[in-house]
Amino acid sequence: MKVTCESLPLLKILLHASKHPSCTVNGVLLGKEVKVSAGSEGEGEVRVSDIVPLFHASYHLAAPTEIALAQVGALSLLASVIQHRAPP
Repeated sequence: MKVTCESLPLLKILLHASKHPSCTVNGVLLGKEVKVSAGSEGEGEVRVSDIVPLFHASYHLAAPTEIALAQVGALSLLASVIQHRAPP
C-alpha cells in the first residue's frame, strides 16, 4: 500500500519539530484510503491530509494517549459530518 502526504501536513510536522528541537513530537496522521484502480486488487493508497500533534515528550502512559486519540477521533468525525453537510 502506498502512502502519500500532502504538503500542509508535512510542513506542520517540520515546523512543530523545529519549534521543539529538544523534545520528541508524537502525533496522529489523518487521512483516507483511496482505491487506485479497479484492475489492481488489494492495492490502495493512503493520502495523509492533516496531522494532530499530541505530546512533546515520549510518554508511555496509556491513559493520556487513549484520551488524546478519543478526542482526535471525535474531532475528525465532527469535521467529516460538517464537511458533508456544507452547501456546494
